[in-house]
Amino acid sequence: MIWNDEPNKAELEIQAMLNDLPCKVLFVDGNHENFNRINALPKIKMFGSEVGRYTCNVFHLKRGHIYCINDRNFFVQGGALSIDKEWRVLNVSYWKQEDITQGELDFAISNIENFTGNIDYVLSHTIPTTAVNELGKYISIRHKIHDKNSIKLEKIYQTLQKRDFDIKAWFFGHWHDDIDMKVAYNDRNMPFFCSYYTARMLENDDIKTIDFSSRVHIDSYNRKMVLREDFEKIAVGITNAI
Repeated sequence: MIWNDEPNKAELEIQAMLNDLPCKVLFVDGNHENFNRINALPKIKMFGSEVGRYTCNVFHLKRGHIYCINDRNFFVQGGALSIDKEWRVLNVSYWKQEDITQGELDFAISNIENFTGNIDYVLSHTIPTTAVNELGKYISIRHKIHDKNSIKLEKIYQTLQKRDFDIKAWFFGHWHDDIDMKVAYNDRNMPFFCSYYTARMLENDDIKTIDFSSRVHIDSYNRKMVLREDFEKIAVGITNAI
């Protein structure tokens, strides 16, 4: 959604819709989106750490931060490779900041190593190498296996395992599919959920899936958007779960 250097009519309409929802909207950055704008968002304190304020109701969860939301701790790591960047234009249709930097990786690992509570969930765009290999059992991964961001996420994954947090689930996107899988995590398996045409709703650590594949359309950004009533249904469900 944050694509142009200045919000256009379509983006303003989406902003208005999101601002009307009965809950805060939080997002994790991915790839080929306008990081010049995202990184320039006003920084405010929220959920025990720092977020970027996009609108009065929409906030960017930053890479490497740990947030306490509804008494659950979420580790966040955005970023991924645009595999088609040779057909894109720098600072127009992709931005170099999409890749996780060494500084961001070091910051994330330091936060994990020094965190005194439990990390309950992980939110990311792409996933660690270990999880990518598991994903290959469900879909073709050949077009994205050269993403160095997965290698950096693998280092994060190994750090999480060393701390042996009781992580209940890892949520991600990027792969344009809806997949539920489990990945080896120390002496157990961790659920990984990829969402594209679904929303995952947490209710007392129970994970419910809402399928809106029949109710999506393509907007001027050539990206799927959920119709307003679907946003509201999800938002009301989240609000009732708090």
